Amino acid sequence: MGRPGTMAPWHFVSPESPPRVGGVADFTRVMATALAATGRQVHVWSPAPADAMAGVNVHPLEGGYAARHLGAIGRALDTCEAPRRLFVQWVPHGFGYKSLNIPFCLWVWRRARGGDSLHVMVHEPYLPFDSRRLRQNVGAIAHRLMLMVLFASSAAVSLDQTSAQTASRDVDITAPDGARLKATYFPSPRPGPAVLLLHMCVTTRQSWEPVARQLGALGISALTIDNRGFGDSDGPRYEGATPDVQRQLNEKWPGDFDAAFACGR
Repeated sequence: MGRPGTMAPWHFVSPESPPRVGGVADFTRVMATALAATGRQVHVWSPAPADAMAGVNVHPLEGGYAARHLGAIGRALDTCEAPRRLFVQWVPHGFGYKSLNIPFCLWVWRRARGGDSLHVMVHEPYLPFDSRRLRQNVGAIAHRLMLMVLFASSAAVSLDQTSAQTASRDVDITAPDGARLKATYFPSPRPGPAVLLLHMCVTTRQSWEPVARQLGALGISALTIDNRGFGDSDGPRYEGATPDVQRQLNEKWPGDFDAAFACGR
């Protein structure tokens, strides 16, 4: 409680907010505007761009949650009325540093130790372990340690049941020439259609993860795949390759996508 007759202001510390759509961004909009409609003081801190919301104090963060900007974010928070309730929306990939933003977790921990009340909303907890992928296992361990830091100082923890119902699993797909293609399957909790999501040439299958989870919640299963030459799939790396190598990869992709489509049938 704050002053007599008042409630502690809410501060949503979110990796996404409108104009982004779906997932965490929609959750932020719905929760923030609903609380503001009851007369509570509500703030949303989110990487820019961040649209205005009715009755909500929106703070676009030009530098996101990069370690060098956390001090400035903290000073801005300190100008707001105390006590403060921080509502951290946890998606490890949402806070940058390739999902390993340990400085952010330590910063939140220090804020809680300093008097802010911390509530952690877990949308996606951590990467799963995979005995065949050392790099993923390092991330899986780091994500669990980061959650331990957040939970150690939390007054409350909530779990997004939608994300829990659309848990993913990694699968291997064999291309016509025997190459191994890495994919992730996002099952819907109920029977329905399925889609194959193909990434652009500047990213990997992970770029589709938020959309795939949203589709799962809507009853649509999704399969994301790393194109040959990208991410965890076999083949020479597309980025930085010669035009001839890139052309050879392009020629392989239709057969790879047919194999992925057959896998998801």
